[in-house]
Amino acid sequence: MKIYGKALPEILAEMPWQLKIIVMAGMIWIPFALIHAIYIFATIGRYVARPGIVSFSNNPLNMSVADPSLAPVYGSKGDFMAFTIVTRYHDVRDPNAARWAAGIRLAQTRPPCKVWSDVGQVVSSTQEEIVGPDGVNTLDPHGQWWFEQPALIFDPTDPDPHKAYKMWYYRYLWLGGDAKDLQLSRLYGMIGYKTAADPTTGQWSTETWTFGAKTKTSDAAMDGRPPDPYGSLIQYHIDDFDPSLKDVYFYSRPSAAIYHDVIYLTLSGFAQTGDTPDRVIMLASTDHAQTWRYVGTLLHAADVSKMGPYTRLGGATLAEKDDKLYLAAVLGDNKVMGLGAFVIPFEDPAKGLLVKDKKTGYPAIINHIPRVSVQPSQVGGGFTAYSDRCKGTYESEYSGLKKNIHIFQTQKDLVVKD
Repeated sequence: MKIYGKALPEILAEMPWQLKIIVMAGMIWIPFALIHAIYIFATIGRYVARPGIVSFSNNPLNMSVADPSLAPVYGSKGDFMAFTIVTRYHDVRDPNAARWAAGIRLAQTRPPCKVWSDVGQVVSSTQEEIVGPDGVNTLDPHGQWWFEQPALIFDPTDPDPHKAYKMWYYRYLWLGGDAKDLQLSRLYGMIGYKTAADPTTGQWSTETWTFGAKTKTSDAAMDGRPPDPYGSLIQYHIDDFDPSLKDVYFYSRPSAAIYHDVIYLTLSGFAQTGDTPDRVIMLASTDHAQTWRYVGTLLHAADVSKMGPYTRLGGATLAEKDDKLYLAAVLGDNKVMGLGAFVIPFEDPAKGLLVKDKKTGYPAIINHIPRVSVQPSQVGGGFTAYSDRCKGTYESEYSGLKKNIHIFQTQKDLVVKD
């Protein structure tokens, strides 16, 4: 090819050396540009997903959010998420002051589940006069009730349409962080329950107190049952289900799932002393949460050291995938309280049996969903919810970078396919 009667070699030979460098660089760059363009066109619509903090439309990132629980939105491809949120409330002690307290809020989304729209508060922290352990004297004229750890399910076959959505949560008295106050928080703790036909209307049922404990102790005033009127309002004292539960002082962290038309509910059981659960138990209902039976204890704190290099049991949540039920346990070691979620399949949920490792005879971990924050902390996390609709697991974790608890979309599947 000639340009103005000259061949390309002649043109190059007459160019200044600076232009020759530019031309040669361009000739080298063109093939790489073509290859890159082909790659871009071939991978349109695909990207490498990375873990990230879940964005709630009404929540600035400086507020603590934790304990995700997912349920499908009726008539939609999306999900509801119930979660714990710590926010400011009016303090009746001082009209000019505010108090921080935990309540439960709801959000919803549609695929690809990038933004969660606010639905509203389900349970808000309240202040009231609290009767003391002796049943006579006032413990605190302005005691605070805190609400955490929601367990939300959609039960479309319940004959009562007003109970299509069911939510359990941990309700407890908060007085402060010292040892005596924490013991009172444990004494005044129970599992609350609400239902709704459509959560988007904000019309939830009146709260009922479904589960609690009544463990006997050396100090009768501190037996694991709140004094009346509180204790008499609890429908089921779980100690009554089985003699092996007599030493459980209180229960928290409900998690629920409907599997083969049965509602399964797990709870973390605590001894009177200790900051982490002693065990995870499971209950079941075949009549839409009207009555319950004790299925069994799924995990003991003493089991975790047999399952790997772990020393702590943080609790657990239920999750379902491909018509199989799983327990996602939070395990820790001597340095980190929660190293993430450790997924264990059920062998037979109706009997409370987990799949056992053939070598150890203890529950078999088939997947680990690790902490995902940019700067992990020693508090850690791992309380997990899973959704097919939103393509993955959601996990609450304390971020060492943000210095707060957040819910992360982990971009990890509940079960790794072979």
